Amino acid sequence: MVESSGHGAQARLETLRERLRRCVAMLSASRRRHEVVDVVGDAVSDEEAAEAVRELLDVDHESANEIIEMPVKAFSKERATHLEDEAGRLQEKVATLEESSADAQS
Repeated sequence: MVESSGHGAQARLETLRERLRRCVAMLSASRRRHEVVDVVGDAVSDEEAAEAVRELLDVDHESANEIIEMPVKAFSKERATHLEDEAGRLQEKVATLEESSADAQS
């Protein structure tokens, strides 16, 4: 099935950007795991923990909520390496789609 015009490509680009945003947020949390644990541990509620993580890592509300729900094993070096690899692949895909989109608009 061939995608009609740029709508399908634009939707795919937005999906990839969203996955990249989430991946980068989790990677940031992994790199600053000690600080994340401290602010979450000091919070009196999930909402306060998410707000503290949002401010600490400069991430959006959705990402902050995902971070406070991450299991401890998600902070391992192995997982961080996986996130770095995934972020790199996603960045390449986003750049390729953005270039294709720009070429199509020319």
